[in-house]
This record gives sequence, structure tokens and C-alpha cells, in this order.
Amino acid sequence: MEKFIEYAPSIIVVIAFAAAYKVFATPKQLAELKSQLIEYISEHYVSEKSCDSCTKHIDGTLKTVTESIQKLDEKLDMKIDKVTELIERRIEQAERGH
Repeated sequence: MEKFIEYAPSIIVVIAFAAAYKVFATPKQLAELKSQLIEYISEHYVSEKSCDSCTKHIDGTLKTVTESIQKLDEKLDMKIDKVTELIERRIEQAERGH
């Protein structure tokens, strides 16, 4: 009992400090904090599932665009080849005519 009386002022100071600075929280305060955290996270972060879904959609779109560009490139190459052939024919015809 004498040890308790000896340390009582220190214990009272520690308890007063904890109460003054709200070191401990009640279950109600913890539940409120939890709901605030959940709300904050839902507003500022994206779930992994929706992120994966968007990534797959973007990958699919990029693949489609890439394929379209390749088709256009092939068509342009064919048109350039045809124009080149026409120019060569015209040059040959012009040379024959002179």
C-alpha cells in the first residue's frame, strides 16, 4: 500500500494527461472514425477490381486502335505503290512518245 501511495501522484498525472489529450477513445468514437475512413477511402481511391476492369478495357481499346492503324498503313502502302506504278507508266509513255 505504501508503494501505491508513493506512486499515486505519478499515476494521477498520467491519467490526467491521457484524459486531457484524449489518448483513449470510446467504442462510439472508434465507430465514427471507422465510418469517416471508409467514406474518405471510397471517395479518393478506386477498388482493385474496378481498376483491373478499366485496365482491360483500355488494353482492348488500344489493341483495336493499333489494328486499325496497321490496316490504314497497309492501305496507304498499297495506294502509294499504285501511284508509283502510275507515275512510272506515265514516264515510260512520255519517253516513248518523244
